Amino acid sequence: MNLIEKYISKTRKSKELFERAKSHFAGGINHNARFYKPYPIFVNKAKGNRIYDVDRNEYIDFWMGHASLILGHSPDFIMNEIKEQIYNGTIYGVPSEDAILLAEMIKKCVKSVEKIRFCNSGAEATMYAIRLARAFTKKRYVLKVRGGWHGYNTPLSRNVWETESLGILEEETKYTLPFTFNSIESFTKTFKLCKEDLACVILEPVLGAGGGIPATKDFLSVVREETEKVGAILIFDEIITGFRLGLGGAQEYYKIDVDLLTYGKIIGGGFPIGAVAGKSEILNLADPNRKNGVCKIGGGTFSANPVSMKAGYLTLKYLYENKDSIYDKINTLGNIARKSIDKILHEANINSQTTGIGSIVLTHFLNEEVDIVNSYEDALKCDKELQHLYYLYLMTEHNIFFLPGHIGTISNAHTDTDIQKLTSATLDFALNIKHILRTIS
Repeated sequence: MNLIEKYISKTRKSKELFERAKSHFAGGINHNARFYKPYPIFVNKAKGNRIYDVDRNEYIDFWMGHASLILGHSPDFIMNEIKEQIYNGTIYGVPSEDAILLAEMIKKCVKSVEKIRFCNSGAEATMYAIRLARAFTKKRYVLKVRGGWHGYNTPLSRNVWETESLGILEEETKYTLPFTFNSIESFTKTFKLCKEDLACVILEPVLGAGGGIPATKDFLSVVREETEKVGAILIFDEIITGFRLGLGGAQEYYKIDVDLLTYGKIIGGGFPIGAVAGKSEILNLADPNRKNGVCKIGGGTFSANPVSMKAGYLTLKYLYENKDSIYDKINTLGNIARKSIDKILHEANINSQTTGIGSIVLTHFLNEEVDIVNSYEDALKCDKELQHLYYLYLMTEHNIFFLPGHIGTISNAHTDTDIQKLTSATLDFALNIKHILRTIS
């Protein structure tokens, strides 16, 4: 059997469920990223560093719930508290102390944060952030990175994919301009087009869906300097990097202070959440008691619900109390994984670049069109088919799960042994690549 046939043989129940799902959901999924060929596995259990599919396959999980689970799946100390909270209520629809506790913990960890507004997702948070920026500056233009993913809100759903989405009017993104990540020249050129009417620049310090690519310090420094000159707001989308690169996130890692931050994923402790945070003078525009107009950014029915707030607080409290050991561990494992994967592939004459920093990992396969990955445009030129086969091989032959084509992340639940298995599986892939390609074709 070839690789695809082995995958199908191993995941027959997932295949059946996918066929059922297609009759109910467009494309058989409820998040576009979750589809990969020939079809995704269906999971019914997760614990620690493992997920279990409906065919009773057990996988080492590096996808970790869209990079949201820095402590692993369902830590006991959190689940025990959440069980009690569920019995006490899942949504009150009025304020609770749990939200205050989480906000205080965020501010304790991130010194630049003065005010916070919780919501339900990262997409909501980025939408609110640019609305606040426009309200504060009274200007219109938003600059974003090509390939920068900030959720499905309309003003930022431009230059995310190779082909633009249907249903978005040109007028809706008229004031959104893109530039190339890590290119000072591209940023400066775009900046000059609208600097007199620039509300904000929003970017991920590490491109997530755009390729797991870290920004350079020089690039971010120029963006900060130029936005300050014209009074534009700099927004770091730290939905992935927040509390992952360290307690202070990318701001702390790069030593660059910004005006607004958006959070999600980790701060929810495994439950739905989003937040926009930053300077009081900006966030205070959302105060419903303001007399000179209000920037209406809402929150949503389930915003600041006690389950998400409690899980988030317990997660951040644990990170704070164990910050040295946790971040040293996961960042070290990430460094070992990136270096080992590339060393193995290079020794097998396979050109690769495993991007990421800290505990973020994604392997790209280089070719004659690209010899280094510094931007989304570079990542697009890489060999996507070989990348897909690599991750499918890890899944099929070695029970190691990355969502193909997307970043992997290392959690505190992972071990040295997990990284050793990943590197051994990569060596096996390198040794068998000719056979894999021959039988697939």
